[in-house]
Amino acid sequence: MPGRHASPDRRRFRRDLTRLIVLALVAVIVVVGLVFAVRLFTGGGGPASEPAPVASDTTTPSTAAAPASAPSTTTLPAEGTSSTSPATTVEAARPTTTTAVTLSSLPPVREPGQIIVIVLNSTRVAGLAGRLTDRLSELGYRTEPPDNHPTEIAATVVWHLEGFEQEAEALAKEIPDADIEPFPGDAPRAHLTVVLGASYSE
Repeated sequence: MPGRHASPDRRRFRRDLTRLIVLALVAVIVVVGLVFAVRLFTGGGGPASEPAPVASDTTTPSTAAAPASAPSTTTLPAEGTSSTSPATTVEAARPTTTTAVTLSSLPPVREPGQIIVIVLNSTRVAGLAGRLTDRLSELGYRTEPPDNHPTEIAATVVWHLEGFEQEAEALAKEIPDADIEPFPGDAPRAHLTVVLGASYSE
């Protein structure tokens, strides 16, 4: 027995309806995509733009080396190149809203071969200055001929030119109980002057 078939008009109607629904969905998707794209480019749809971070009004002070006085003019013997190098002075920056802070950094200690040393004997024990001069020479120091000091002193002292404080401290480690002081005269014969006092013992 032959089956019953739907009329051609009904099949066409269903096909047209399906096509219309698909076209409508595509149109909706296209419209939504366009709206989203427009809002994205205009900035209307995205989250509120975060404000750019504001620079702090606290200015970090610049690190500055502590000013150091240039070595005074000396009448040193012309041996090789001079080891006296004036320290560089850097002025600390002044922040506009904070108190300036100066951080000092000490220059590196000079090598013994860059330092001229003279040893003076203020005691009545002959040969003290000469023997210490030989020992310092073996350590690499540039030594001047030893000499006598005109007056006798109680404590051994290491006199240094300006800018040679650290080198004087290093040299004093080789001389027990030595005091460290700036050079008191006007015409130094060396960067460091060792005056052996009554307290000195070999």
